Amino acid sequence: MILNSRFAEVLNGSGNDGNVYLTTFMLDFRYLQSAILTRKHTNPLSNVIHIPAQDSSSPLGPSDLREPFVTYGATYDADLRQLMPAYVLVGQYLVLQLQQEVNSKRAPHIQGACRTWDALVLLFRAQLIKYIRQLPPFDEHDKDDSPIEYWMRLSTRDNASILAYLAIKLFSIVANSMADERTGSVFTKINSPDRSNQSAELVVAMAQVLQHERRKASIVSYKRSLTMTRFRDIPGLIKSVDQPVPPSQQDVDSDVETEHSDCDEAGAETGQSDKETGLTDHLDKPQEWEIGAGLDEEPEPLWRGSIGHCEYFEVPRHDGIDLSNSFLLDLLSDAPIEEEFTPPGLVTNQTGPMLPYADLRATPTTF
Repeated sequence: MILNSRFAEVLNGSGNDGNVYLTTFMLDFRYLQSAILTRKHTNPLSNVIHIPAQDSSSPLGPSDLREPFVTYGATYDADLRQLMPAYVLVGQYLVLQLQQEVNSKRAPHIQGACRTWDALVLLFRAQLIKYIRQLPPFDEHDKDDSPIEYWMRLSTRDNASILAYLAIKLFSIVANSMADERTGSVFTKINSPDRSNQSAELVVAMAQVLQHERRKASIVSYKRSLTMTRFRDIPGLIKSVDQPVPPSQQDVDSDVETEHSDCDEAGAETGQSDKETGLTDHLDKPQEWEIGAGLDEEPEPLWRGSIGHCEYFEVPRHDGIDLSNSFLLDLLSDAPIEEEFTPPGLVTNQTGPMLPYADLRATPTTF
């Protein structure tokens, strides 16, 4: 009885809050085949007696999960709802978390091209179904991957970004009381005996400001500074970092220049050219083997008579590369480009710039 009550308090909780543990368990790809996910009651000590039509405690194999996808499509989940009771609980919990994220406007990038809340939920469902069935790109993991590493890789994929964002938030939770203990230490330090008349609201506000500044300082210290240099600025940067020539090298160069200048002056006094004085470099004359190999011929221009020449590179836009972007042209150009740059907040698709992320308003939705 005590174990059952404690299990209910921790894993079930009130409402959907207790499903955070079950959700995190399912989002760990190493436990997707666990029998816990196929039980109607996740508590193994539960006294509930039921007679299932089939052995629901047996784990589902990969073939059992992938075959319905091939037969019925990406959004088919009737088999998952029947064979995996945890799927509905986890899906409902994640939809509630997605609703909070959308309404808070913390991560508009996960909306992608979705213009309505229903379209975003439908896209999320498709990603969750693919993850449980371990279909691409969710099958790209190694045995040495940790869950956070696995989801961080998927966060950059358009067909996995929604589920990856929610999973990263769950796996980033500190599973101990260290954060609370550190906050209590901050309270003690701020509310010292000589400043003990401060209100509780003031102490909390000061602790929040202090933690925010510490967090911001740690991010700045570990963040690598990215340099963005335009092509036309490179010559000036090279000149600015050039080092003076060592004195010994300067002496050698000056001697060589003196010899060449003497020869030039001698040729100028006699009125003879380099060819007449025999000063032409013998390396300029092709050898017999070079003539036989055709190395003495002048190279043809690269683009003369080129077949299939076009004015652009065919690079897929879904890789995030847009060679027609004015900002990229300005980086590579010898002269400034005065065209308007594409604002970074805009989303691009195969036809060009789209509208900014839609201002969605999420409403309670049943998974």
